[in-house]
Amino acid sequence: MKRLAHQILNETPTLIVKDTLQNIIGIKSERTLGNYLMYLNQTYLISTISKYSSKSRERARNEKSYAIDVAFMDKRENAFTGENLGWRLETIVYLELLRRKAGTGNDIYYYQGRSAETDFVVCDGNKTLAIYQVSYDISNEKTRRREIRGCIAGAKATKCDNIFLITDHESEIIEEGGYTIQVILIWEWMTMVMSS
Repeated sequence: MKRLAHQILNETPTLIVKDTLQNIIGIKSERTLGNYLMYLNQTYLISTISKYSSKSRERARNEKSYAIDVAFMDKRENAFTGENLGWRLETIVYLELLRRKAGTGNDIYYYQGRSAETDFVVCDGNKTLAIYQVSYDISNEKTRRREIRGCIAGAKATKCDNIFLITDHESEIIEEGGYTIQVILIWEWMTMVMSS
């Protein structure tokens, strides 16, 4: 179980691919692996979110894991994640969304389409409240296009027009493909009162 925890924390945020984890860690039973993952969630080492989908099998199978504290990512013995600021920022946004969701009944998902992924989809039942994409720095044109594509893919799939792209040091409004994307600084977003 300790090896499993280190493996997940070294790659977080990441999709949990059970077959791969079983092979790496040497766990033969999928049920045992499922129990271990549940224990890691229950002891607040990791937290998982499901894929946005109307099919419950898709939601149950395709979980994404996050460290419950950014210090767990690289302040451990044998940690290999390093100082990846993008992963840290995404984890910070997830933890804040988790905090904001407490007591609301809202759910947090990620969306993955054929050509793009959206970091977070916040829903109240089957109504999508907001789309969140996270990128430390969008000054590189290739990164900027990828993040905008992720925002629009999530917005189209969920029929949501409340779209945020959270960054470390860029702020602007992007109009593209009939969508308005609010690029917002992390510190501004963290101090916003959630309107939904």
